[in-house]
Amino acid sequence: MLDYIDVDDIDFKKFQIINKEIASKSTIFWDVYNNKFYKIFNESVNLSPDNMKILEQKEEKMSAFKKIEGIDFVSQATKLISNKDYVIGYQADYINAKRLYEIDTNNIKKLFIILSKISYHLMLLHHKNGNPVIGDLHFDNFLVDSNGNDYFTDYDSYGINGIEVDNFSKALTSYCDTMNYQIYDDESYDRLSFMLALFQMIFDNLITKINNKDFLKITRLYPVFEKLEEVFITLKSSYNFIPDIPYFHEIIKEEDILKM
Repeated sequence: MLDYIDVDDIDFKKFQIINKEIASKSTIFWDVYNNKFYKIFNESVNLSPDNMKILEQKEEKMSAFKKIEGIDFVSQATKLISNKDYVIGYQADYINAKRLYEIDTNNIKKLFIILSKISYHLMLLHHKNGNPVIGDLHFDNFLVDSNGNDYFTDYDSYGINGIEVDNFSKALTSYCDTMNYQIYDDESYDRLSFMLALFQMIFDNLITKINNKDFLKITRLYPVFEKLEEVFITLKSSYNFIPDIPYFHEIIKEEDILKM
């Protein structure tokens, strides 16, 4: 088990608030001098026997992902932050990188280069032992540094070795509710979530609220989006069954991006 830090022993006034996460609404504090960050959950976790088992499973998952090669994982908790009988967050090593949602969407070429790399690494992840899946896949859970290297975060919530994912992204659950099908721990839902996150990032709206006129407008600005037209139509029309969505890098290939 990880060691604990009492929240009263942490002077948050000395830290810089990085952001408040889009999905989980946790607050992240950066200790500049010691290169650590502190993630404070939106909801604290009572240290009951059931929740202790959940924390043990999270540690087991983090240990499993740490052994995976070819993919960079960050934000592994080094200590848990407690407040009496509750876990309210964790401490981890800080990495100087932006969350994918912070990348400028006006530079589509740069964005697509990054997305292609992340998509390829997602495919690699799905082919590793233990059937790993992300589940809660959204673009706030990927980091990109100044050299264009990508990192997968919050992997304590992923699924692996028969341990289920903690949750699914809000975009995925909303989409599945609208289109009338259930969600399972499966890599196909990660591919679907990736595309939902992409359209949400570009159009600043859920896929179910993006119309054909909006899509045609973006293709006039960026003709490469024509390659996503079939995916767009499929996502808009696949009621009662989950669409088989390819990986992003399989649809828009490297040569397509270089031509932009």
